Amino acid sequence: MNNIDGRRLSDAIREEIRFKAIQEWNEGVSPTNLARKYRTSRKIVYQWINRYKQGGWDGLKTRMGKTGPKPRLSPEQEQQLKMLLEIQTPIDYGYQTTLWTCQIIAALIEKKFQVKYVPAGVAKLLKRLGLSPQKPRWGAWEQDKKKVDEWLYERYPLILRQAEENDAIIFFLDESTTKSECHRGRTWGIKGLTPVVRATGSRYRLNIVSVVSSEGILRYRTFTGKIDRFMFVDSLKSLVRSVDKPVIIITDGHPAHRAKYTQEYVAQEPKILSLHLLPGYSPELNPDEQVWNQLKEKLGKAALKTKDEFISFVRSKLRSLQNMPEVVKGFFRLHDTSYACRQCYL
Repeated sequence: MNNIDGRRLSDAIREEIRFKAIQEWNEGVSPTNLARKYRTSRKIVYQWINRYKQGGWDGLKTRMGKTGPKPRLSPEQEQQLKMLLEIQTPIDYGYQTTLWTCQIIAALIEKKFQVKYVPAGVAKLLKRLGLSPQKPRWGAWEQDKKKVDEWLYERYPLILRQAEENDAIIFFLDESTTKSECHRGRTWGIKGLTPVVRATGSRYRLNIVSVVSSEGILRYRTFTGKIDRFMFVDSLKSLVRSVDKPVIIITDGHPAHRAKYTQEYVAQEPKILSLHLLPGYSPELNPDEQVWNQLKEKLGKAALKTKDEFISFVRSKLRSLQNMPEVVKGFFRLHDTSYACRQCYL
């Protein structure tokens, strides 16, 4: 006969079974017969007998389940810890890292609250506080927060108004150098044995200048020469020829963008209404940065052996991206670039 699964019985029924079994045991019924009658094991019956011997009838009553250890930090301390992790970094406590780890947080808790935690306990605590390990967005120490706010809330709204008044296109511009040794991605392999993927040992370079607009427009040029004021002006000339509206250019503070030669060209070109420089050390404000992120992601997984294959691959991916305006529009809907989404203002 199969045993009864006691986990499916209520506490009251299991308690009643124990009381009846011990009462019969006191009357002389053997543990073997009790186990057979109540469809359980002799081991369980002997456990009931031991509980009865140690605690009497009270020892047979249902024991309250464990409620788990009490939190070692008070609710006020937990909220204080959460606030510290949000507004400070380990550097504020003498560490040479900006990333919180369970080991560092355990040391912080001991220092602040005189309570010891192991790293695994810290992880459970943080999860209960609604925190999770995440890949952060990186920003430069040198970035001037005041200038960023000025750009977002004063300068760019004026640029937007100028574009609306003149039916102009706002283009964000950037330059980059793609490299053949840019490797990214993962592959499957035997556990414990890192796979070896063969790639060319040669190093190829290709410079690119591109512009994007929140309307989904992408224009680009590839070249092998250096990035200087002459190349930059040639790129602007190519851009104004490719569109039938006035344009406003927004880019970073590269020397070629600030050169006198560039300023003189912009001043005499009627289709370029203005050229503006983003705040220093603020690449996240430029939606055109996403072009390189898209390109490097694909380039890092490609098996390219020759320079011609490398150049052809880069140009092919740029052409494909140029034909996907919805993807380009998505560059303007990210956390740091949504301010530049003109459709959000209309």
